[in-house]
Amino acid sequence: MTGHDGPVSDFLGTYLDSIDERLLEHLNEDDELKLDAVQRLRFYTSALLEESITPAHVWEDWLDRTY
Repeated sequence: MTGHDGPVSDFLGTYLDSIDERLLEHLNEDDELKLDAVQRLRFYTSALLEESITPAHVWEDWLDRTY
């Protein structure tokens, strides 16, 4: 991170890099979200709005299906 040094900046840089890597897993060859990712986002958004699941459940389920 330009202009900032220290453990917080190092952590933030590493965290942002990991987001980029994980996002790439959900893109197709045209750099668009894969159909599966779009369907999952739609499902989880609706379920969260209906309060039928918690954000923690979404995170856990998403990880189970991703890896």
